[in-house]
Amino acid sequence: MTILKPRLLRQLDSRTGTSAFFERVGPTELPEIWMAQRTDCDEEARACDALLTDEERIRRDRFRQTADQQRFALGRGWLRVLLGEYLGLPPRHINLHYRPHGKPYVKLREQSSGVYFNIAHSGDVVLFAIHPNSEVGIDVEQEKDE
Repeated sequence: MTILKPRLLRQLDSRTGTSAFFERVGPTELPEIWMAQRTDCDEEARACDALLTDEERIRRDRFRQTADQQRFALGRGWLRVLLGEYLGLPPRHINLHYRPHGKPYVKLREQSSGVYFNIAHSGDVVLFAIHPNSEVGIDVEQEKDE
């Protein structure tokens, strides 16, 4: 399996609007916001798809459009790569659980991981918000041509 290339994930600096290549920084009071964009890279799509659980594959297959299926698989794969970096675990060892309304979280052994995150996608863009100490939320909406 191909190792996912972190260069595809960009960290957005909310203060300046600039982006930088994937790089861990020290703890912060602000959530870290990450953006990824779906490309036509079949190799990367297969690598992300290989990280999905059986339940996630079923969920992926419920999408009718191929682009939506790929966006879901890439989003979950990239999420595991990011969370693996934060938790010091291989992406394959990141087990996502879901709250009653569907919000995912990571559970390590019998307790929550201590990393809070949220994911949103629209069009070819996937956004991730990650914070070590508190719940976060993020949303993105594709601008429609009028």
